[in-house]
This record gives sequence, structure tokens and C-alpha cells, in this order.
Amino acid sequence: MPTKNLPAQIFLHLLLIMGAIFMLLPLFWCVSSSFKVSGEIFNYPPTLFPKQPILDNYKELFSKFPYGRWYVNSILVTTLLTILSVFFCSLAGFAFAKYRFALRKPLFAVVLAALIVPFQVILIPLYVITIKLGWMNTYYALVIPFMASPFGIFLMRQFMVDSIPNEVMESARIDGCSEFAIFLKFALPLSRPALGAFAIYQFVFSWNSFLWPLIVLNETEKYTLPVGLQSLFGIFYLKEFGTLMAGSALMIIPVVSLFVFMQKHFVSGLTVGAVKE
Repeated sequence: MPTKNLPAQIFLHLLLIMGAIFMLLPLFWCVSSSFKVSGEIFNYPPTLFPKQPILDNYKELFSKFPYGRWYVNSILVTTLLTILSVFFCSLAGFAFAKYRFALRKPLFAVVLAALIVPFQVILIPLYVITIKLGWMNTYYALVIPFMASPFGIFLMRQFMVDSIPNEVMESARIDGCSEFAIFLKFALPLSRPALGAFAIYQFVFSWNSFLWPLIVLNETEKYTLPVGLQSLFGIFYLKEFGTLMAGSALMIIPVVSLFVFMQKHFVSGLTVGAVKE
């Protein structure tokens, strides 16, 4: 650290630490409240730590409600959607980046235009299509319509334009590789940073998805976690916040675990292409 910039560096670090504390405070309050009795959560002045930590909120969550089933439902839907969307978006991005075909530019312009369309605009048409296909109250409606996202296609296309040398593809063709084999054996391994970044984004998007699952799912056993927690909110009539906080605290674990496990790829995916040699 240069000595002449030491005051500025200290100020910057203090600013970042304050920002981190501000961002983490709601998460800390959620976890802390999950171990408190209901009457203590809204005490004034508020307490950071529970006076007498209890596990009753967690026991009640699993004994009275199918919280474990909701957890499994969310993991299955999120994992399947993440894998499929990463595969199809990378496949489409590879095509846009490395092949010249009719209507390539107009089609990519449609993808870019779709980036600015909010989900609420397509909600009613998607709902009508789902009913006609007979997918209401099924996981097909949660996975299939979102297997290819405009953002994912755009991200993968931008990454693959420069990261996959055309010479490598030509050499693979001379050796007898099919185009799909080139995608699997060369494009995917060379695009690992972008794949990791998009996988985290897609996982968080699916894990937190609430509006669409709330519309298409109408059986308690099929709920995903956001919809299940919302149903608890209605059952308790704003009284049992400790149980709600316990459910919310457990819901955070997969997202944090995934980010810690794939942090290296996520950071690489954000910074790649920023520096040109």
C-alpha cells in the first residue's frame, strides 16, 4: 500500500466495512431472530443476540409444516433449471458467436430487445399457454419456459466471441470432430468462468422466484420455499415471526454455499475481458 495514499486507503476501507455491515445487518437480524421467542423479536430497544437462545422455532417449522418437502422441491427445480439453462444458453451463445447463418443479426437483435422486457409483460400470455398445455400445478411450468434466458445467451455470446480461437475449431474439424463435439470438448471447457458466473445468477434467480410459482402451484405439497414461506405468513397472521425467520435463515444456506464453492469462477466471469493484452 503506497504511503502517500494511506489516508485515502484507510477511508476507502472504512467505507467498505460500513457498507458491508449495513448490507449484512438484515441477514444477521434474521438469523438472530430465529433463535428468539416471539415476544423478544420486537422488543424496544432491540437486542442483537437472543437473551435465551431457543430451537423451538426450527422444531415447529419442521413438525407442523412440510418445510422439508418445500426444501427438496426448491432444490430439484432450481438445480434442474440451472443445468438446463446453462446448457441451452451456452449452446445458443456459441452459435451466435462462432457461426454465420441467415438472420443471425436480426435474431440476436431480438434477443437484445428481450432483455428490456419485464416479466410482468409476458405473464398473462405465459399463463394462458401454461393452461392450454395442461402444465398448471406441475414443475414443467417452472422449468421449461425459463430454460433459455436472453441475458444468458447474451452473456455467453459475448464471452465466446474472443475466448474460443477459430484456429482451435478448424483444427478440431480437420481431426474429424463434429460441430456438437467441438461445443462439448472445446467451447464449454474454455468458457468455464462465464458458465460459473451465469450458473450462480440463474441459481439465485430460480431459488428466489416467487410470483410465477405462486400463480401456477396450488397444492401445498408442491410449493417451493418462497411460496411455502408466504403461506406461513398468512397462517400466522403476523404473530409467529420466529418460525418465519427460522425458515428464511435455512433458505439462505444453499445460495451462500454455492457462492463460496464457485466464488473463483464468479469473479473470473465478471472480470474476464476487462483487460486486453
